[in-house]
Amino acid sequence: MTTNERIAFLMKKLDCTEEEAKDVIRCDRIIDAGGDPFPQSKEQAAASKKYRGVGTKKPTVYNLETREKKQNANKRELMEVLRRAVCGYDNFEIVNPERQVRFDYGGKTYEVTLTEKRVKKG
Repeated sequence: MTTNERIAFLMKKLDCTEEEAKDVIRCDRIIDAGGDPFPQSKEQAAASKKYRGVGTKKPTVYNLETREKKQNANKRELMEVLRRAVCGYDNFEIVNPERQVRFDYGGKTYEVTLTEKRVKKG
């Protein structure tokens, strides 16, 4: 495409004058060569750099406090019943007072884990 054809094309597509189309072509050549067609002063460059970082997101600060678990009296009572039932076996151990017991029987180690199912909704 010749220069005159390109000027005519830009004038038609951009709805601009011949001088504006020539300026667009001139700026394109400067940019293609790695230059800056719109040089800024140091103050303008500093302000531009400052305002380009406006949209950055600040890092989220998480509150990692651990809350105290509520005691479940029913589970503790059931674990006590299990303890009385199997306390005669070797190496009886309460791993978790509301959840798990471990004991030996017949040369093998067994674990009993107590889980409470949630109430069905609806």
